[in-house]
Amino acid sequence: MIFLVVEDKVAAVLGKVLQKLGHIVELAESGEAALEIMHQVQVDFFLIDWMLPGMTGLDLVARIREQERYRETPVVMISSRSGKEDIAVAVAAGIDSYLAKPFSPAQLKQKIEAVLQQRRAVPVNNALQQVLKGHQAFNPTAGDPLVLLAFGARTEDDLAGADPVDIACLEAAVSAIQALNRENSWFNLGYLLAESTGEMAQYLKKWSIRERMMLAVLWTRCKGNIPVLGRLLSVQGIDDVALYMVCPQRDGLSGEMEQACEDGGMTLLERGGMDEGAWSRLIDDQVQTRWG
Repeated sequence: MIFLVVEDKVAAVLGKVLQKLGHIVELAESGEAALEIMHQVQVDFFLIDWMLPGMTGLDLVARIREQERYRETPVVMISSRSGKEDIAVAVAAGIDSYLAKPFSPAQLKQKIEAVLQQRRAVPVNNALQQVLKGHQAFNPTAGDPLVLLAFGARTEDDLAGADPVDIACLEAAVSAIQALNRENSWFNLGYLLAESTGEMAQYLKKWSIRERMMLAVLWTRCKGNIPVLGRLLSVQGIDDVALYMVCPQRDGLSGEMEQACEDGGMTLLERGGMDEGAWSRLIDDQVQTRWG
């Protein structure tokens, strides 16, 4: 996950703790600097100090919640102000939780896990129900074009437990497919969800599905061994299907993942830039023009 730590004194220390937990970290010493970063990078989790130079942490939270793409992004406020009234004010501003200073790395980890668990406990929304409905409606004997979405989940429980930012990216892809079908009565684009790289490989091997597949998208969160899949795709020499890999941030991709992407002939997509409009343009270019 990509964390944005907004703190003017110990941001570097917090950043090192988060990096040890396996996260990508962006640092900002003020609310103004944070606003610039969050426009350039799709942030997955905010840690914000209450007292900042310039705008306060509360002001920054309000600015964050004004933006559609960040209305559901987890925000934890950190501060030495720990009175009940202070916490109530912060919650009213739009934070998910509060962490009083001083705190240990273990307490920070526990707080992050608790917030994420709370987010995952939210019932599957209508948009996700539509995602599942489209997958379940797939007709293996039809001749319509197809998009493979190797998201790493294809059940209600698995989707409910996924990162909200990844879910938003998946929902945007499905919304783009549905919009394309509405706009073109002669065109019925279907899609399949795959929960593992092995399942993706099986779909690509099966000719009755492969000949219909115009586009295959792999999320880096997908279960299985992505480097092995990359080598397999290289050996198979798949050039009749457009292949893409969705990652949180291009700069944060490991060397092994970059090699897998290159081996498999996959084009990298940063999930923060893949809203419905971006998916529509991609699908229109790679699917509609090739099929129509």
